[in-house]
Amino acid sequence: MSDAARPAGPEAVLRRRQRKHDLLLASRLARGQAMLAFDQLAGRADGMALQVLRVRAWLSNPLVVAAGGAVVGLGLVLTLRRVRRGGVVRVLRWGWLAWRLWRGATGQPGLLSSVRQRTDRAWQPGHPVP
Repeated sequence: MSDAARPAGPEAVLRRRQRKHDLLLASRLARGQAMLAFDQLAGRADGMALQVLRVRAWLSNPLVVAAGGAVVGLGLVLTLRRVRRGGVVRVLRWGWLAWRLWRGATGQPGLLSSVRQRTDRAWQPGHPVP
């Protein structure tokens, strides 16, 4: 707004000052609320990080890994007993596929990495295509 378009007079000046004061107060309030929300979120993130560290510490314990393997093995045995004879092979195939995918997702040699290696080699000169 140009100076010529602004209303003149003491009331207009007071209104502008009041509006400016209100805007600064609203800005300060919004900043305070944003900082409070950030502090709350940071506290929650720290709590979650501590829980993740606790679980990682438990999973690095060989006894916990052995107990988990025993529970999974027992569950597999109990599941295979209930599955009819033709379904055992199907369950084993799905389990093998899940294991290979899990290993590939964790960065260990698995199904995805072996497929990637196979396709990479196929494009090398002098390599027979499977």
